[in-house]
Amino acid sequence: MKLLWSKDIVEWDNYPNASCTPIMWNDKLIYAYAACVPDKTNNKGRLATKITVWEIDIKSRSTKSRFITFSYDEVFIEGHYLGILWLSDFWKFITKGEKLFLDIGILLDLNKSKITVADNTPRPGELSRIKEVYEFGDKIIKYNQRFVFECFNKKTNKKLWKFVSKGFLYTGIDFKNDCLIFGTAGKGGALYCLNINTGKIVMQYVNRGCVEIAWQKNTVLVRGIKADLVQIDPFTGKILNTLKIPNKKFGYPMLVKKNLIFTTLYENEGQNMTVVCIKN
Repeated sequence: MKLLWSKDIVEWDNYPNASCTPIMWNDKLIYAYAACVPDKTNNKGRLATKITVWEIDIKSRSTKSRFITFSYDEVFIEGHYLGILWLSDFWKFITKGEKLFLDIGILLDLNKSKITVADNTPRPGELSRIKEVYEFGDKIIKYNQRFVFECFNKKTNKKLWKFVSKGFLYTGIDFKNDCLIFGTAGKGGALYCLNINTGKIVMQYVNRGCVEIAWQKNTVLVRGIKADLVQIDPFTGKILNTLKIPNKKFGYPMLVKKNLIFTTLYENEGQNMTVVCIKN
């Protein structure tokens, strides 16, 4: 792995929520994040929600930011509380032809100099990436939202196996080569690879919290136990590559485009974030 460039996000509010997966759009790397800021309307003492869209021109490395702020009252639209405004884990960039939008529970138009609301019809969206039931071929995986995974035959409903993990499921479940690949965190945490037929561990990489998995071909990228970036073969556990930046921790989210990895660095939680481009 080789660090190609880095860029500090200087328009950074206190304690932002920056978990929305970025998008590469027209040679620009675009991030979106939320932050609580003082409400400047009549709601003295209350907090408004500021949505910032921050972009890097990949060729020139120039940056630009735009934002839109929703007052405390505006978070309630037609009687619906748009809690998703703060939960940037579940935001989605949406492309429609040559236009780009951001779904934050309502639809934002990102195609003008100022961010505007394209559609304020509340969309409930998914408030959890974690499901209780997953289907893969003739098998159903049930997760009890804590540590227990159970596999059933789809036709007979016969239980085939039970597995108890370290930590809670954080990443959803990927299915490749007859294996279930997922990450857990909280009360332990690891990257797991289970055989779907037996429930036996094929590979386990303990990093005290695997909250995101990014695929690069048939390998995965995760944050290591020392807050470094680790590329690992999920089927064998072989460490293929690592990258450590002195006095920095790798964060999330990650975006992989062929041999390029875009992710973030920080010193401490809540402090300024640096976007980095890594060749691998």
